[in-house]
Amino acid sequence: IKNLIFPQKVRKIDYFAFSLCLELLSIEFLGSHLIVGQSSFDQSVQLCLASFPNALQVSIEKNAFFDVSTDFSLLICHEAKFDYQA
Repeated sequence: IKNLIFPQKVRKIDYFAFSLCLELLSIEFLGSHLIVGQSSFDQSVQLCLASFPNALQVSIEKNAFFDVSTDFSLLICHEAKFDYQA
């Protein structure tokens, strides 16, 4: 899997759900309220883009994007409420 698009109905990605997806390059979440669980994309070393174009609220738990690409970008609508747990 190189690219993932999560439909509007997806509200949460659980712990370690996509950890070690070594070929994953990008993810897009189409929902408005999202929780990205702890370490859910941990060590997906080629992941360079996470996009939340329709988000009203995004919560990113500890280490959700730990050890991803050094070129990683997180795109969230400027009007969205954003919560990050370091």
